[in-house]
Amino acid sequence: MSTVAGPARADTPSEIPSWLSAGVSAAMTAAQQTGERVKIDDATTATAEFYATPDGKVVGKIAADVQRFARDGAWVPIDLTLRKQADGSVAPAAYSQEMRFSGAREAETGDLAVMGSGDDKITVGWKGALPEPKLDGSKATYTDVMPGVDLVVQATRSGFEQFAVLKSAAAAKYADQIALPLSGPGASVVRADKKGNIQIHGRRGVPLGTIPTPMMWDSKSLKHGGPRRHRPVGVSITHNASAKARQGLDATDPVNVTLKPDKKWLTSPDTVYPVTIDPYYDWSTTASSTTVVKGYDKGWSEADTLFVGTYDDTWSARSFVTWWATGIGGFDVSAATLHLASPYSASCEPAPWEIWTTEPINGETSWDHQPEWLSKEATSNDYACDGGWVVADATSFFQRAAEKGIEQPTMGLRAADETDTSQYKEFWSYNYADSSKSPYVEVWYTLPPNPVDPDAALWANQTALSDFRDWTVAEVGTTSGYIDSVNNADTKSVTLLWAGAPNAMQASILAEAQRRNITATVVQRNYTKDQLNQAADAVVASTTSGTGVFAGFTVNTAEPLSPEFDGIVITGQHKSNPADTTAADQALSQQATQALGVAVKVQTAPMFENTSGTTRGTDTSPFNAGAFVYAGCTLGFGLRIGSATYATTARHCGPKVRIYDNPNAPIYGTKQLSTDGAARVLTAGGSTLMFYGGYDSSLKANVIGSLNVGAGDYVCTSGGNSGSHCGGGANMKVRSKSVRHDDGDGYVSMLVADRIDGGVASAAGDSGGAVYRNKTAQDVYAVGMIQAGDGRVPCVPVRHSTVNCYKTVIYTSINTIIRGVPNSSLVHK
Repeated sequence: MSTVAGPARADTPSEIPSWLSAGVSAAMTAAQQTGERVKIDDATTATAEFYATPDGKVVGKIAADVQRFARDGAWVPIDLTLRKQADGSVAPAAYSQEMRFSGAREAETGDLAVMGSGDDKITVGWKGALPEPKLDGSKATYTDVMPGVDLVVQATRSGFEQFAVLKSAAAAKYADQIALPLSGPGASVVRADKKGNIQIHGRRGVPLGTIPTPMMWDSKSLKHGGPRRHRPVGVSITHNASAKARQGLDATDPVNVTLKPDKKWLTSPDTVYPVTIDPYYDWSTTASSTTVVKGYDKGWSEADTLFVGTYDDTWSARSFVTWWATGIGGFDVSAATLHLASPYSASCEPAPWEIWTTEPINGETSWDHQPEWLSKEATSNDYACDGGWVVADATSFFQRAAEKGIEQPTMGLRAADETDTSQYKEFWSYNYADSSKSPYVEVWYTLPPNPVDPDAALWANQTALSDFRDWTVAEVGTTSGYIDSVNNADTKSVTLLWAGAPNAMQASILAEAQRRNITATVVQRNYTKDQLNQAADAVVASTTSGTGVFAGFTVNTAEPLSPEFDGIVITGQHKSNPADTTAADQALSQQATQALGVAVKVQTAPMFENTSGTTRGTDTSPFNAGAFVYAGCTLGFGLRIGSATYATTARHCGPKVRIYDNPNAPIYGTKQLSTDGAARVLTAGGSTLMFYGGYDSSLKANVIGSLNVGAGDYVCTSGGNSGSHCGGGANMKVRSKSVRHDDGDGYVSMLVADRIDGGVASAAGDSGGAVYRNKTAQDVYAVGMIQAGDGRVPCVPVRHSTVNCYKTVIYTSINTIIRGVPNSSLVHK
């Protein structure tokens, strides 16, 4: 009963612009030539496929869950059908990572399920023998594992679900014997939160998954449809390792999770058997969908159904779905249609339900803690009574997300009148076993009238300004009054520093700037370039044959008329490396001022080290941001405290580290932790440089200052394990600020940024690394420190291939870190 159609076909094909990628351009050309839709292969993601249409548009089919994964350079559809393996175990036919369930076994203890590999491997055990499982699609049933108790495991797209089915009241006495031993490298930190959710963190604090509060329900028939009444199941966690073993980089935390169901409810005459107890293992680290129900203090993120409305006077529900809404770069959203499979509706006639834009959901989402409902986007009267599909117009929802740069928007679903039982509906969620019934949207994209690549425009401006500066330097010579140029690529403007009165040369420069469509302004300075050179020479000369603070000085820069000082400022380093650089600077300033007869201020600058031969994995002190730390972390931007500089990394990387990828490298300890809990200041020195390029690159950029960014801004990342990710679709866009994130040592205030094209933003091993933004190709601003990643994607070439890669980076602002380290400042050129 579809009531929403796609956009009408245009009369003539659109012109294909030259800036499109080769894959998109080729697909659009083929679509226009054949009159058929053509798949854009290089735009495919784990959740979306895109097609060029004959009318010059692009349509994307975007799922609410992962549909495919990359293997050997190709996308493979997920197939959860369980098949018996050669070793007797059971595994899905095609899955993104290792997942296997036990076959028959006589041993009293052993593995029930294994998920992941390497550092992310987690094993769920079972105490007791297991019969040969009966396979049915994605389910494996082990009958009578205890008298009257069946054990069921079911593969899902985000993990697996485990059911204990108590077939009779007599079996209830075994309910509290159901224990779930968790072990493996991926179970480095296992904790229960206040709502009973069990959080699982791997080594280095990487969040790996969650066991939502287990639920149970009976088989009582319902008069008005709707879900069975769920009851939370208590759990107890017993740690099998010492407190010391559960700390640090190589922490291990095997635990026993024992279920504690309500015995009073189990033995009540009102309870109808069979009873199902359902622990769910969710290996995604973001909430993709959930239902909130009045009277329940947690969301039903593990449910296979989304509920809206009420079917009686005591029960009301709303649902949320998060979409991975990255589209084709440069295109605008012109239309979108939501598709939901509906297994139940209270009324087989039109009844209104609504879609909204809301704030994001998380593990704390419940009826009493809902995200803010921001804007009602559409009302649909579509319905289905036979498990068919219903649709709604989602155009404004996706247009709003595109306009605000929200790449993972959250959609709220609710009944128009939440007191009208005829409006109650159910939709299959992405947890439903049949993936053909998963929610999806079709989004139509069109080319804007004058599409512009913001990165391309910025670099074009930068190139024009650089060319103009080169022309200016060659034209003016050394006696005209010209000192230097300060470029601004964002506005394609230049500030000319000038000493002396305006003259013909200055007029010529301004005219040339106008001819090149560059905005130029002149700022007057009191000293010429020759005078600056003379001041630098005077400082050097005064230390040529002296001792102590006069035993030599290396000049980096000579600047005229700084905002704080009406004179010449000389920056550089004392060769004698004095303990008190302030006193040494004052002594040289006085001597140079007396020698020149003009005010000269000498100040020590961070040492600029020429380490052109080193790479991320072989760096030496003082260390560069982006260098790799042995055992799996990365260095951040350096901090200056007093006269010394220090390297930094993330708090959960430590307390001692080896700087490079060599087990015999020197070990550096911790000087201090930032008070905000985000960073670890090391006893090693920090430099003014940052590595960029691949994971073993020797390329370095200059750190020239810090930069505050907000939602919608673009940033780049540089990690020692996965390298740099920057430029075009490889940029990250900041999604949200002030995010509370548990790094394994406690909660820290973070920011979240998502890679525009859905590729790799960071990888395990990049923690502590640099978040930055370019000013030029060789100069960068420090933005933050990588703390974690989220949203697994196929990896790029990385130093250690056993890790996970993520399209979302979670990081701490560099200014937050600086504020958290008293009396510190950024080390920069």
